[in-house]
Amino acid sequence: MSDVERMASRIVMIEEGSLLLDTALDDIREKFTLVLVPRGDGSRQASLSALPSTLSVRERGDVLRAVCRLDPDECRVLLERQCGINEAVCTAIGLEDMFVELVGGRS
Repeated sequence: MSDVERMASRIVMIEEGSLLLDTALDDIREKFTLVLVPRGDGSRQASLSALPSTLSVRERGDVLRAVCRLDPDECRVLLERQCGINEAVCTAIGLEDMFVELVGGRS
């Protein structure tokens, strides 16, 4: 991935004919967030998935992992206000982690 980051200015991710992402590489670092939320009941996953800024949500153990098209601070505020989720960890995401979250681990 470091070669891609060094050479590319734009990233397009396609999986099975579906466009997952088409954005400037700098935007991934600045405008996307990896969200980690304790799983809780099933309503949390539905709430995260329903947000227009959410690209993906998946379970890993007791944690929901989501990728959102917002910077970490905006994402944290949105989760608190619209979903009532106060314990989310929101961090900037790199290209490799973005790829893993969007297409990795699917069956």
